[in-house]
Amino acid sequence: MVLERLQSDVGGLLASAQMRPHLIGGRLPALAELTQLKVQIFHTPDLSPSERKAKTVWSLRLPVRINGLRAAEEIKGVQLYPSQEFAQKVAGLRGDVPDQTNELAACLADCDREDILVGMLRAKTKRRGTPYIADQFCILRDYLTDAPQVIVSSGGDDVAISNFRPAAGSKAGHAKWWGEWVR
Repeated sequence: MVLERLQSDVGGLLASAQMRPHLIGGRLPALAELTQLKVQIFHTPDLSPSERKAKTVWSLRLPVRINGLRAAEEIKGVQLYPSQEFAQKVAGLRGDVPDQTNELAACLADCDREDILVGMLRAKTKRRGTPYIADQFCILRDYLTDAPQVIVSSGGDDVAISNFRPAAGSKAGHAKWWGEWVR
């Protein structure tokens, strides 16, 4: 009750000052602060070999609303990898890796399911690159059957989104599907 009141007060202050909340370091805030999470799924199969160094065929964009206000930036280009490749990326991480991420990577290392893609969010830093955020990742399932499901995990809390609709864009690079979760 106290937390909800505080969130409401902060949201009201931000709205009155016409300030938009920011994603600090490119991270999702605690899921308790999110009021809406949109997911756009992109499929770009015609990437050139040089583009594949920085992009993947499947990716996500995550626009978010925090305490009812749209964040000033979006999480763009969440690169999705096949299960075994994701497990290799987790194994190569430096520092402490959360148990949930390690368990997921261990489970995925043993299976070779084509209908599961996984990717970690990337932090935004000053002059230190864009390292993976080990406790924030997305799982895309059932995309081969045109019934995609996405799980967004942040700090051990998960949001599942399964009500995707085809996107209406027509130019190259448009989203294939979009869906949303609303608190």
